[in-house]
Amino acid sequence: QVTGVQTCALPILDDKDGWVNLGESPNISAPVVVKVLNGTNLEIIGKNDNWYKVYSESGRIGFVYKDRLLIHYYEK
Repeated sequence: QVTGVQTCALPILDDKDGWVNLGESPNISAPVVVKVLNGTNLEIIGKNDNWYKVYSESGRIGFVYKDRLLIHYYEK
């Protein structure tokens, strides 16, 4: 391992409908925090089983199902 190199994840929303609702909790029936469009960059701040807790570009925090994200890994 190279000192000072960190592996980072860049999650990008990718859903067949073109958008996803971020929920208040990791549940499909949870109240909606915000609707986000495909291509939106999100920051993963937690994980709960098959759900990611994310921070959106608009500053909102919510949960999204793992299959709705494309995650690109890169070294920093």
